[in-house]
Amino acid sequence: MTLALEQANEIVRSIVRTIDKRAEFRAQNVAEGDRPAVTGTLSVRKHSTTVTIPIEALKAAGESATRRHELRNTLKRALDRMTFTPTLATSTKMTKASTSADGFFRPPQARPRGKR
Repeated sequence: MTLALEQANEIVRSIVRTIDKRAEFRAQNVAEGDRPAVTGTLSVRKHSTTVTIPIEALKAAGESATRRHELRNTLKRALDRMTFTPTLATSTKMTKASTSADGFFRPPQARPRGKR
């Protein structure tokens, strides 16, 4: 029993909508052979990636809540990886304070040291 492109598109879109309302999925083709799979484009805002989902996983997602959750986690991981932006590395180098007028790095105190 093969899965039509429209059915696969509908199943994946319903799962993707639970992750992010702005995310879109377009199934492009259904690959046949020893490993049948659906290939599609997953996109959010300006990011997009190609996702390949096995037909067996799609059929199982329609039958079992556990398998649906596994497929949801797979799609969520793909969305997270696609939209991840690494933070810039900060420098750990110590910066020297500027010298004051009297040549010391410490600012001059209000009163001389040692006198009360």
